[in-house]
Amino acid sequence: EAAHSSIDQAISMFDRLPINDSVRAERISARTTLLRIQTIQGDYAGALETAMRNITERGELFGADSPRLAVDYSNLSALLLRTGQLQASERANDRAMALIRAQPNAPIARIAFLERSTCLLARARANYASALAACERSRKLFATALGENHTESMGIDIVVSGIRMDQGDFSGAKALLARNVQIDRSR
Repeated sequence: EAAHSSIDQAISMFDRLPINDSVRAERISARTTLLRIQTIQGDYAGALETAMRNITERGELFGADSPRLAVDYSNLSALLLRTGQLQASERANDRAMALIRAQPNAPIARIAFLERSTCLLARARANYASALAACERSRKLFATALGENHTESMGIDIVVSGIRMDQGDFSGAKALLARNVQIDRSR
């Protein structure tokens, strides 16, 4: 509640400042924090409105095809997945992926996050082969960008273990989780 109140105050301050590109960019950043708070609090309608405002304003600021919008579409996709709107979530994730891949030297870690979303979407549709393939792509990208034993790389293994359990492969899921416990203990 305190974080929500503070970020609302910050956004209100940005709204009162003379508008320029810097103020608009900072306001978008503040609203991204608000979106996370709203999602944690279960205010999905508010979070959806915030996500759409970010897409609109960042699009006005940088252009509708700017790779900078990828993060906003990614956030929208995650929110829509959380609320069970799979088709809309897939469209938002595809838009984020297209925007990020359109730029030269696309950031590997950002693509890894989007591949993880692709994995989660395929899992939600019980398309386990596609989910596992996307998770594998994500894990390789995270390992390249952040390291084999980084938390994000290991997080993919947790998703994969969930898919294995969905498929009834409890021993495979357990082995994958045990591997990560051993890695974490060695830190």
